[in-house]
Amino acid sequence: MNTKKYLLSTVFALAAIVLLATSASAAKLSLSPTAINVIRGTDMTATIILDPQGSNIYSAKAEVDFPKNLLTVKSFTLGSNWMGLTQSGYDLTDNANGILIRSAGYPGGISSPVVLGTIVFSANASGNGVINFGNSSLIYDANSQNVLTGAAQMSLSVSAPAPKPVVAVKPPVKPAVVPQPVVTPQPVVTPQPEASQPVVETQPVEQATIPQQPASLLSAFGSLLTLGTEQFWIGAIVLILLLVILGYAIVFVTKGQKKQA
Repeated sequence: MNTKKYLLSTVFALAAIVLLATSASAAKLSLSPTAINVIRGTDMTATIILDPQGSNIYSAKAEVDFPKNLLTVKSFTLGSNWMGLTQSGYDLTDNANGILIRSAGYPGGISSPVVLGTIVFSANASGNGVINFGNSSLIYDANSQNVLTGAAQMSLSVSAPAPKPVVAVKPPVKPAVVPQPVVTPQPVVTPQPEASQPVVETQPVEQATIPQQPASLLSAFGSLLTLGTEQFWIGAIVLILLLVILGYAIVFVTKGQKKQA
């Protein structure tokens, strides 16, 4: 009996130690917000929170499973001070199958809740679904032991955008016709020109021309002497001839009178 009691006491003590150790080394992953409603065609953000719950955590691997028919991963951003791991199996974005895997280490370890990373999804279709953590998710403590004990999921609702309101096209409003005042045309009075006074033309008084008989006789005599040529030398010759004839006539008359006496 004593041996059986001893064995039972030992088993219970070991079980208590294991339970205490498990409770002391426990960590959780969660998504924030825990529920979200989005409009189709818009983006949404999901933040991965790591809560060590008292453990000293040095690295983590998060596998996020999302409804591939509703969402598409646009980007992922690691939280501050995390160092990402890019080895195969630790870094994956698979929109065709709805899987995102990111792994990172935290230098010096953490013991309080921190942001592991932020995911930006694009809502492509309407519907409901959940985003949760896959079975390959891990959280390692200082002893490289996986201390992940729980992971919370996010509920998702994607709704169609509200229909655009139909804007009724109003017919163009014709401007009101404002009656214009009727303006009676006033007769235009054209000023008449003043009656002009008759212009009396002053006729110049012709002065009586006193004929100058001597000048006219002399001119006629000169024209006769020049035979109408108005040449002086012709006139001189004619005058000399006349004087010669006159002289002969006088001499002839004088001789005749002497004979009669």
